[in-house]
Amino acid sequence: MSGGITMAVVHNKFESINDKIDNNKQQLFKTYIISLACALVSFALMYLSAYLNNYFFFIVFLAITIMFVVSWYKKLAAYRVQTSINSVGAEGEELAVTYLKILDNNYHIIPNAILNYVEKRSETDVIVVGPTGVFIVEVKNYKGFIQGNTSDHNLVQIKTDNYGNSFEKPFYNPVKQVGTHRYTLNGVLNSNGINTNINICVFFTNKEACVNIVNDNGSDCAIITDYHTLIEYIRNRNVVFNADEIDSIINSIIPN
Repeated sequence: MSGGITMAVVHNKFESINDKIDNNKQQLFKTYIISLACALVSFALMYLSAYLNNYFFFIVFLAITIMFVVSWYKKLAAYRVQTSINSVGAEGEELAVTYLKILDNNYHIIPNAILNYVEKRSETDVIVVGPTGVFIVEVKNYKGFIQGNTSDHNLVQIKTDNYGNSFEKPFYNPVKQVGTHRYTLNGVLNSNGINTNINICVFFTNKEACVNIVNDNGSDCAIITDYHTLIEYIRNRNVVFNADEIDSIINSIIPN
């Protein structure tokens, strides 16, 4: 059937956040097995020491058993916190990719690209390459009030809990974060003989976010809070690349 709607091409060549969650789960399970085995051995030795009336070793092995149990619970708590954070991030990035697929098939979407240039390593959220340019989209799936300046080291997230209490949480300024990504990607492209402007933006995907970021230093990073604006930000530009140039850029970003 011809004449159908064409969507942007997605290149899933890098490890996604969900992949990282699965890997962390596997590592946690391995840690659990090792900790359980050590705790059981220590408990058995503790029991043997009590049986032989050797209370010094009983106390030693009791302490070791407790240490293994506490260590396991700390790892479990840290895993739950990190998984919660990663899940929110994965949801936002998947939503961003879904929106970006609205672009036609002349555009290419590269999620979770890892870029290495000299001493810099960047883990980007989404890179878009198409006729109108190269774009790095930093995705944030935050709720609440987001405020600060583009020049600030940290922005502030203000949230309200179920009891009506407000609290603030600082987080690293994504404008600076995506600026670092641009530096790294620019280096990668230059090393492959490609010199081009790289456009950057921060996309807040959560509809419960109220964003007030003041551009106080002339930053060219766009702050975007809805997908219509994101699509127009990418699409409504002059054509700067042909198909061969687009392929060259993609091949520079994605490892063979």
